[in-house]
Amino acid sequence: MTAQNTMIDQTGGEILAEEQVARLTKLPAPQQAYDALNSGIVKVFTSANFGGASFTIDTEDYASGQRHRLLAENYNKACWVTWNLPVGTVMTMMELDKTPEKNQPIADPRGCGRTVELVGTGKTEAVDLTRVYMTTCVKGFWWREVDLSMGAVEIFDGNGSQIVETQAYHRQTIFLSEWAPGVIYSFNFWWMNDKISCARWHTLLHRQTVSLFEHANGTGFEFNNIRAWGKTKEAYDLHVINHGNNLSAFSWTSVNPVKEKIEPITISQDRSTCSMLYNEKKGTNYSYQAQPSRIALIEPATQELTIESTDATATSVKACLQSTVASGCEKKESYDIQWTLSVSHSWDDASAKSKTYTHAEALTFEEPLHISPRSRYIAKLYVPVRKLVHEEYNTNATRWYKQRLTGCVQDGNLYKRDETVTVQVNGTLHYSPEMIWQETKFNG
Repeated sequence: MTAQNTMIDQTGGEILAEEQVARLTKLPAPQQAYDALNSGIVKVFTSANFGGASFTIDTEDYASGQRHRLLAENYNKACWVTWNLPVGTVMTMMELDKTPEKNQPIADPRGCGRTVELVGTGKTEAVDLTRVYMTTCVKGFWWREVDLSMGAVEIFDGNGSQIVETQAYHRQTIFLSEWAPGVIYSFNFWWMNDKISCARWHTLLHRQTVSLFEHANGTGFEFNNIRAWGKTKEAYDLHVINHGNNLSAFSWTSVNPVKEKIEPITISQDRSTCSMLYNEKKGTNYSYQAQPSRIALIEPATQELTIESTDATATSVKACLQSTVASGCEKKESYDIQWTLSVSHSWDDASAKSKTYTHAEALTFEEPLHISPRSRYIAKLYVPVRKLVHEEYNTNATRWYKQRLTGCVQDGNLYKRDETVTVQVNGTLHYSPEMIWQETKFNG
């Protein structure tokens, strides 16, 4: 996982992704000491002994986002597991090596039987599969990178007191970034279907809400108190509110702002990685009068930027690019330029469903020439071009909501709070042209 992804935006500031991972319920580990592993390695022990027989899974040898079978000789032998995965990387081990159906999200454990998520913390971790009811049953796995900023809901087949006292439970984790908002997903053929007794959502930190439904189509009783704001972060025992062992679907959505005001992003100068557009023109003025002329780039130039928002709940993003040019110094035919990027989001146009916006404009670079009488000249026109590749920019935003979220203050009939907005920018930016001009007079 890239370094930039180890930081997660949070209302009022930033938190470390490591802190977000720590909010998840830690899997029960054996008491026996275990050796540290290199990053990207999962080591599976076939007995309750870290000194016993084992086999290794190296994530570099397996494509991410794909289901993989264990070697037949390793079927149903996993007992203890150690792993060292980067923060934000998750490996799911499964009881049944089920191939996903067409259009089935890779994260959907439908038909996979029992599963356990090995969440990367950047250091070596361990789990006793006996205590999550998965010993000697693992046949396959898949791994991927997960956007931790959206948080997760953990569902358990035991109530909170059982989890604390016995440290024995089965759990499945719903990482919201792996599921589209506003869609009802059935638990049919999940191991946890009609078995959920407890839920935790300590990693929901923004505007997310999650609903659990009695029936697979989203009908019947509904548990809809899973929210990113408020003091309650878990349902300790769903049986006491008549939801225990009878939940068969889920859906999530987000409380969207009524309006927002985002501070413009300044893209500063950096010519260290610029390429150069160039043209040269030369000639002679034989007359006794000054002659006008022009020099331009031979090929047309197109300035194009693609702006991608990290706001997973927005349906679309728009942007406007403006440039500001300051006058050059005396006797210097060059200018400083600064770009300002204005960004806005939409949560209303469900048909848009795009987190990217492309700004493109055709540019013309042309400079006037004034050729002195009886002189030879040479003019050279340069246009530096800066290429932006996954440039990330953070800026502040004020957003207004109809209900009070964490950190909101009342503003008239609405509630407002300051948030951090992150965008990634790819494309090219053209600096102002620079011209080198030389003249040589001749007699006769």
